[in-house]
Amino acid sequence: MMRIGQPNDNRIPVLLRRAKITEVACRPRDRLTHSNGGFFLYSDGEIGVSRCAVKLLRRINMPSPLSDDIKSLIDAPNFAHLATLMPDGSPQSVPVWVGLEGERLLTCTGETSLKAKNSQRDPRVALSIIDFHDPYREAQLRGRVMERRPDPECKYMDVISHKYVGKPFPFREPQGRVALVVEIDKVRFAKLPFEHTPPK
Repeated sequence: MMRIGQPNDNRIPVLLRRAKITEVACRPRDRLTHSNGGFFLYSDGEIGVSRCAVKLLRRINMPSPLSDDIKSLIDAPNFAHLATLMPDGSPQSVPVWVGLEGERLLTCTGETSLKAKNSQRDPRVALSIIDFHDPYREAQLRGRVMERRPDPECKYMDVISHKYVGKPFPFREPQGRVALVVEIDKVRFAKLPFEHTPPK
């Protein structure tokens, strides 16, 4: 039996996005196996939601749309910094290549990398992206790794590599390559009134 946990449990957004959700009033209570904080788990895997939990559900189950400004930053060969959480809760940040798939962000790595292991244990991540030619044009993103796609043939990696270096990814590691798919929950775009003219 799955345990839902408290409504503020960090696992709930992932669980809700993967499960079938139904209003609790539409289901008989005889198949109810667990309830907690307005969420009800049935024996067939469906999750019921009380009316008082609808507002919470909408808040945690809806990704934030990406503006055209943010999409243009992701589509261009700009570097991003990806922050994940270590087992002790401390942040770990690394520069990464990124790609865009609809409203989701993709980055590729090896299964043994820290960012892969950290995001598997705790899917919460944060990213910052700056314009390569205008570093005062930036995006700040927070979200969750919602999917991990095996990428033994570098199908996803090659597309991103072409954007940055104009050729397929040079390091072929058929075992252990993975594409991390990030769904964005919070977004912020800024264009600061500065010119990047450091003294020589």
